[in-house]
Amino acid sequence: RSLAELHNGTLVLEESDEVNRFHLTLPMAETKIDSHEQSETNDTKPNGNMPMKEKNRESDYTVLLVEDDVEMLDFVKKCLLPTYNILTAENGLQALGILSENAVHLIVTDVMMPEMDGFEFTRKVKSDVNFSHIPVILLTAKTNVQSKVQGFETGADAYIEKPFSIEVLMAQVANLLQSREK
Repeated sequence: RSLAELHNGTLVLEESDEVNRFHLTLPMAETKIDSHEQSETNDTKPNGNMPMKEKNRESDYTVLLVEDDVEMLDFVKKCLLPTYNILTAENGLQALGILSENAVHLIVTDVMMPEMDGFEFTRKVKSDVNFSHIPVILLTAKTNVQSKVQGFETGADAYIEKPFSIEVLMAQVANLLQSREK
């Protein structure tokens, strides 16, 4: 619903004894993309594997986003890019490679990913002396208590459940960065 409202739409549940039906309404409007936004959307990865760094000239902080769902990755990147420099990876293995080549101040990672899940990725980050100081936020649809406990046992600094409010994520990112700065 929050994503629908972000796009000036609505999401309504029509309750029935037989089925649950959702009505998603989004406005039909052509949006004009300025040349700066157009160049961001046309960025390509230099070789099929390594993502490009999205640079924010005003920020000294770099956030690594690790998410296998490309749409979710783009959404979170779009929300954080006005405030932070962004690096992206689609799984834990790719993210470890990016960490070894870049100065990262905070990591936001999904839990369920191919090749290396978020729990294993967080465990590796927190057990490596070169990266253990980097705060990690786990974003996940796993809402059970055991998953939360597992996330904190691996060393995660925060655990945010999907669907999430982007305002909560932004506040958590800012809070963790300020704490590390102090």
